[in-house]
Amino acid sequence: MPKFLTRHQIALFFFSLLIIGLFTQKFFRILPSIGMLGLLGTALFTKDYKGGFQRFFQDKASWVFSLFFLIFLLSGFQTDRINLSFYETRALQKLPYFLLPLACAFLPKLSKRQFYGLLQVFFWTAVLTSFGALVNFGLHFQEILASYKASKVLPLPVHHPHFSMMVAFAVFVGLFFIQEGIGSKILTGIASLFLVIFLHILAVRIGLLCLYALGIGALLYEAKRRKKLGWGISGMVGILLALGIASQTVPTIKHKIENSLEDLKYYDNPGQGQWYSLSLRLYSYDIGWIIFEEHPVAGVGIGNIERATQKAYIRYLPQVDKNHQALAHNQYIRYLSGFGVVGFIAFLIAYYYPLWCYRKESLLLLLYGALSLIFLVEAPLETQSGTNFSVALITLFIYWLRPENSSKTS
Repeated sequence: MPKFLTRHQIALFFFSLLIIGLFTQKFFRILPSIGMLGLLGTALFTKDYKGGFQRFFQDKASWVFSLFFLIFLLSGFQTDRINLSFYETRALQKLPYFLLPLACAFLPKLSKRQFYGLLQVFFWTAVLTSFGALVNFGLHFQEILASYKASKVLPLPVHHPHFSMMVAFAVFVGLFFIQEGIGSKILTGIASLFLVIFLHILAVRIGLLCLYALGIGALLYEAKRRKKLGWGISGMVGILLALGIASQTVPTIKHKIENSLEDLKYYDNPGQGQWYSLSLRLYSYDIGWIIFEEHPVAGVGIGNIERATQKAYIRYLPQVDKNHQALAHNQYIRYLSGFGVVGFIAFLIAYYYPLWCYRKESLLLLLYGALSLIFLVEAPLETQSGTNFSVALITLFIYWLRPENSSKTS
């Protein structure tokens, strides 16, 4: 390998591609895959395979997190032959949960500067793509604003719940940079404020929920740490007041609230409710929970969940036609019905174990907070964009926080 190009530099390049690819899903879909495959190839370009596996198993956060993929593999034994295609697609989608932490174990440990550099790639990519979406909104203002009345949002490069959640997390990354004195405080502050404004214009429920819920949580945590509870309560009231003002003054948020209230009116009438997104979402929760109640211990099998959902709709909500028979828009209910209590507990342990290991890391806590919130209203781990964001950012933290006493690599 040329002297001017080290494995570490190549790995950082491919990790950057992976992060940028999180925001380019619709117009450069292959970029995250290029980043992951590049990282894997760079990791394998070593003579120290023994040391790589040692580091992987020495770091509990890495190998326990990767067990998420094993849970999916084991669920394959429950899958009926007729559902193998659906199962294989979902299982292959989870392969990065094993490969990415393993690849990072074969690479030199990240320095703090390099970790912050990759976070900056994430932050500024969020800023640039949000700015591009806002420019497009300005160019087609009346057309896009009218679409909000039909429960649509402005065009985005990624599925809008996932994009808004990533942007909300980027706001806290920007605030972290300001607190730590990373980069220009003025420029980062302006960019962070822009992202806050953009989230309100975008008016996606989960993005605003992440912004305000995590904001209140972070504020109260900081108030407790500084022993200034009154300051924290005042800040929380201010945040809620800002949300109230926004709901009355920002046109896109007003339309979103009106549409949500309208949707809920039809929940008790499935024949009509199936045509309204919020009511349909609630039906998916009901059906998913019914499947879990019928198979509480081991679940119906993650590969069988689509067919089981179709049968449950026919049995319990026959008014909902086939095109509207959605799987549960809730990650927790999806896995409860697919894995049962046993597999669901195994999922929680594997997925959240890095948070337990590094629970004092405020940004990691906020990342898991954002993911946990979106799990309540979406099933992002069943999509490519949601999987990429989840595995890339969590693995980035694992890679950086890897114990210093792990055997060295070069």
